[in-house]
Amino acid sequence: SDTIIYNEYGFSTTEVSALSKIIRCKIRKAFIRQKDYEGFVSVWKLKTPSETCFKGGSCFLIELKDGDINRLKELMKSGIGERTNEGFGRFVIGWQNDDLEKLFEKEEQKFNKPDSSVPETTKNIVKETIIDVLISYQQKKALKEAYSFEKLPPPSLLGKLESAIKKGTFHDQLKNLKKTAETNLERCRSSRETLLDFLNNVDLYNVTDILNQISGLKDLSKEISYDIETDSEFREKLIKIYLETFLSSLRRRAKMEGK
Repeated sequence: SDTIIYNEYGFSTTEVSALSKIIRCKIRKAFIRQKDYEGFVSVWKLKTPSETCFKGGSCFLIELKDGDINRLKELMKSGIGERTNEGFGRFVIGWQNDDLEKLFEKEEQKFNKPDSSVPETTKNIVKETIIDVLISYQQKKALKEAYSFEKLPPPSLLGKLESAIKKGTFHDQLKNLKKTAETNLERCRSSRETLLDFLNNVDLYNVTDILNQISGLKDLSKEISYDIETDSEFREKLIKIYLETFLSSLRRRAKMEGK
């Protein structure tokens, strides 16, 4: 990228000697493209001071000594010169070589598992994180499922079912539907089934499938000895959240469509 370098007097420059001092390597050949950069601060409605910089695409042949490669690799991460936080000063060495990829290879980080057991505070944090991930996953799944149904029932009926979930009377409500309500739920359908069949057969109690779909979640639950698949209280909470999200989304759609 464009690179801004200041000389010993504090002025931006494209002198090769100034660049050589920064990278601490002898530059044998240089192909320089120069550019004058001038920004604008919208808050002040003023231009920033003009900077003379090495334009992106400038090339240099440098002489390397022992230890230079590792130091330059670190500089590639941070950038050189001024205003690196704005994207200036990015460079690559060895661009013309086939071994460029090796230059960027990251050293594999190895982490050793502590011998001590996981603290209870950490276990609780991880447990809450796992629960939040599963809830978020099911909410997204419910929203997606809601948009697969057509010929929606009246918002009032969907609102009653949503209220029944909060009261814990959802299944009783489904069993004792009036004929009109039952007809509305049967008329609403996706490509696979009617809304009535869907609500009667929703089964989220098997959390295993979800754990397998989310990378690392199952292993993480094992690390803290949390058997989420047998946590009946959470399973009930999960299905409640799923149905509330699903019916709430249907109700909003029905209102927008003027049902």
